[in-house]
Amino acid sequence: MNKGIKRPAKAVARVVTTLAVLLLLLLTPTPAAAGLGFTGNFYRYGFVMEQGTTSEGIEAYVTIINTDAQPVKVKMKTETPPGVTITIPETDFSLEPNGQKRLDLVVEVSSAAELGEYILTVSAESYREGSGIMVAGGGMQQATLKIVKPQSNRLPIIGGVIGGVVIFVGAIIMILKKTRWFKVSRRKA
Repeated sequence: MNKGIKRPAKAVARVVTTLAVLLLLLLTPTPAAAGLGFTGNFYRYGFVMEQGTTSEGIEAYVTIINTDAQPVKVKMKTETPPGVTITIPETDFSLEPNGQKRLDLVVEVSSAAELGEYILTVSAESYREGSGIMVAGGGMQQATLKIVKPQSNRLPIIGGVIGGVVIFVGAIIMILKKTRWFKVSRRKA
């Protein structure tokens, strides 16, 4: 009869110990997680670009928002295939609490870039300095890029898809060029 009483007592002791440890973990203060808002229209783009062109003139941007109660530093990063760059006006900056910064992006495709379809990534990482560097939050957006072969008898294709609407800047310029309202020059990246 003694053995029957000891087993439930041991089980109760284990449960009480486990609950005590979990309660201590829940009551231990943890640093508040900092927030970083990441918005913009970059993710909506399906860029179609010829080799040797740039997306200058197409409004692609991201906006970084500090939702934390403390100032943070932000580092911007990009991931692109070889021969493609994303130009960002600032890659390292500070944001005050509830502050925001809009960054206009320009995609450049060199003439040496390989034809194909790719994913472009723009990301932000926020951090605070103090006793070491503490990562405070982050975000990212991705867009697609299709690199096509240049056609010498027409203007470069620079286009994209925004909200289901296909936009080709090159086609509009070609129509205007045929009306001889202005002269168009081709820019090499």
